[in-house]
Amino acid sequence: MTEVNMDSLKTFYNAVHIISKKHKEVAKITGENFNIFNVLQLHASEVKTHSALLADLLSAKGSHGQGDLFLRLFIEEMDKENIANFAMEKSEAFLEKHIGPLNEERTEGGRIDILIEDVNKKRIIIENKIYAGDQKNQLLRYYNFDKTASLFYLTLSGNPPSDASTGKGSIRAEDFKCISYEFDILRWLRKCKKETVSLPVIRETLTQYINLIEQLTNQATGEKMHKEIRDLIRSSTLNILDAIILCAGELQSIIDETRKDFFRIGAEKLKKYKDKPLIESDKFQVVFDEDGDGIYIGFRAVDKDGKQLPKGDALDNYYEQLRDCSSAKIVKSSNWIGWWNPTPVQRREKFDGYFNKKQIVEFSKDETKMQKEIDELIIQPVEEIAEKFLCKFTR
Repeated sequence: MTEVNMDSLKTFYNAVHIISKKHKEVAKITGENFNIFNVLQLHASEVKTHSALLADLLSAKGSHGQGDLFLRLFIEEMDKENIANFAMEKSEAFLEKHIGPLNEERTEGGRIDILIEDVNKKRIIIENKIYAGDQKNQLLRYYNFDKTASLFYLTLSGNPPSDASTGKGSIRAEDFKCISYEFDILRWLRKCKKETVSLPVIRETLTQYINLIEQLTNQATGEKMHKEIRDLIRSSTLNILDAIILCAGELQSIIDETRKDFFRIGAEKLKKYKDKPLIESDKFQVVFDEDGDGIYIGFRAVDKDGKQLPKGDALDNYYEQLRDCSSAKIVKSSNWIGWWNPTPVQRREKFDGYFNKKQIVEFSKDETKMQKEIDELIIQPVEEIAEKFLCKFTR
């Protein structure tokens, strides 16, 4: 490792601080950090957020009350050759439009994400993909439904559909058009926003949605800040890079060690619930851990030999009893009584997702802070549930 020049390192971290401060001020001034779609955890929902909002904007009968204004701007942007042929003022957009049952080959039927139709049955079809994968023959089915329709395949970055979706090339590239949120939808939304200067509710809703799309396509202020810092790192000298790599590694070590302490302390506090008697020789246990679903509490029943009870009536009965002991959602499990995500981490956060790095470092310096957090987040609500449950089996 090359020797670190402390003056150079201070200069580097000062530059990072300046970049961070600048972008935080921009976000504060613009209010970008507040986004109603993020607050309601709807930012990635294709149907409930993106398709629903786009369909309403593209409907001449939409709740926006602006007739075919937004549809006209969309067609001008995406489908100019059809602008004279589409009766926009007498059209309607449909969300998740059912077009018939799926046939055995899956080449007909299904549901179209967004279908826009005028009085002459001229159609615009939009297949909307945020993160979901393609279904077998999906785009082919929509093409077969109406070969004269303008067919769009919408993704975040304008990626082409898979062979599975097109029936392994059963429809030609010229039979549909790939469009993106990153460029096409953003450009159209900004034009829509310009037309709503005197309509504050619609204007601000569009502003929020534009900000969301910028976040999803890495164009928001926060991403610009990260890009500047990445560029700064790339331009740094070798000794600065060595220092950055060393610090990043040690920070990860602190996170890993503190995570182990967090679950160790929690498990110690829950030991009092190990092998509590239930019916006959069954015993009750509580597990505190994390997995792909994040931080969780597992409630289980074991037999006299410590083996988990198999799926069956006994386990079902315990689940019903446990569920009645809590207002929280206890999830049924195949061989546990049930499991539960503590209320603050119900969005599948793991330890280093729920707690930020600053909090984790503070925990590593002061275990009493971590103990307090564990008590409030885990121990108190678990005790309330476990004590009510165990009271039903007191001998």
